[in-house]
Amino acid sequence: MLALAAAVITLTPATTTADQMPTGHYTLTGVEVVPIERSIVDGKVNDHKSDTLTHWIRFDVRTRFTRPEGTKTKPFKITNPLDPTKTSLTVDKEIRFKNKLVPAGTNLLKFQQFNGRTMNISMSPLSPLAIQSVRIRDDFFFAPDTYTLTFQWVTKDGKTISDTVKVRIDIQPENPVALLDQHH
Repeated sequence: MLALAAAVITLTPATTTADQMPTGHYTLTGVEVVPIERSIVDGKVNDHKSDTLTHWIRFDVRTRFTRPEGTKTKPFKITNPLDPTKTSLTVDKEIRFKNKLVPAGTNLLKFQQFNGRTMNISMSPLSPLAIQSVRIRDDFFFAPDTYTLTFQWVTKDGKTISDTVKVRIDIQPENPVALLDQHH
């Protein structure tokens, strides 16, 4: 049985105006990507780290950074900004997109589409200010199996920032949480 999945990254701003931006310079040094499973127990939603995803495909991304000495009172700045053209998300096994074969190692971001409400897959720029979520949804099908996903960003000065996650994906479409998530 093939599993339906989709990806959207949500970046929730930590602030709303320039006056509220934190001060200081930040140098991006790494990321930690964690698979997140959703469950509902007694009507309460619980999102938690898991080695197996059965309700949706979601990963939280926490950016690691340093703050150069003497910059804490300077205006907010990322000292090594990203090159958005070099962002990638790959899987070690073939999957399907709109029922067409996608070979292992293909950058899934090349299939990015907007359905009028959400992106089916995207990766926001890294930020020291917030944890982002990558969600793979709509049109992507993963057969139940264990996959290795590689999340990669490259700074404009050429430094690669990446993390690799091994996770079992076994989305059950008949699962009420999976069905609910398809519509939200």
